[in-house]
Amino acid sequence: MTGSSLAIDISKVDDKTRITARDCVAVEEPLEIQLSSATAAGSAAKSISITMRTPGDDRELALGFLLTEGIIQSADQVASVTHTGPDDEDSLQNTIRVELQADVNVALDKLERHFYTTSSCGVCGKASLDALHVSGQESLGQHTTMFPREVIQTIQD
Repeated sequence: MTGSSLAIDISKVDDKTRITARDCVAVEEPLEIQLSSATAAGSAAKSISITMRTPGDDRELALGFLLTEGIIQSADQVASVTHTGPDDEDSLQNTIRVELQADVNVALDKLERHFYTTSSCGVCGKASLDALHVSGQESLGQHTTMFPREVIQTIQD
């Protein structure tokens, strides 16, 4: 996978004909936004939001989020923006950390509210990628559910 789309093989079924073709689908991955700022004890990082996004402009997405939420007022308050954490199977890092300048005061403990972002899959609004792991749930990635042609052909356009 590269970029914001992925080419996949699909099957097109029409009457009694099945054709295999390539199709292009949008890539969507979770992004955890962490905020790091200096404290009396040193530097502290806190996960403040998770959202779904098409990978590619993570830096801009994170900074725009912090600006519109009033956490920062200008780009001058930012020391660095870096991807962090392990690469996933597609070599993506889905956590981005925004380090604030030492003179920027942010009460990290006041960021406890989970910012409301929405998606039907339940990812948005979680505070960290670790919060996505639900006890007792397994990945559906290895399932190979198949439907008979007759069932597919009865589905209306």
